[in-house]
Amino acid sequence: MSSQDFENAANKAQNAASDFVDEAGRRVRRESRAFAARSDATSGKAKEALNRAADQARAAASSAADVYADVRHRAQAASERLDPFIRENPYAALGLAVIGGMLIGGLVFARGPRIVRMEP
Repeated sequence: MSSQDFENAANKAQNAASDFVDEAGRRVRRESRAFAARSDATSGKAKEALNRAADQARAAASSAADVYADVRHRAQAASERLDPFIRENPYAALGLAVIGGMLIGGLVFARGPRIVRMEP
């Protein structure tokens, strides 16, 4: 092999390597732009989901405030109706409160039926 042939082969190898590197660079840039576009789309979807969740939380808070105001109004009205009875009959009111507390405690802290099975 002559030195001219060797130089031609070296130039061809250098050109091929340069083309390979250029193509790899183009692919990396293309993939990088595609990745950026996908990440922008994903972050947009995440922002939309966050905004929807915030709207739902605001709606729930508003609804809870309405329910709280209604319950407070009803409790105040019941208190105003019961106040004369309690002032006139304090012992009867105390007895009803104890019975009501026992019933509520029994319902809240009940552990269900207690069944004991004996097998031979």
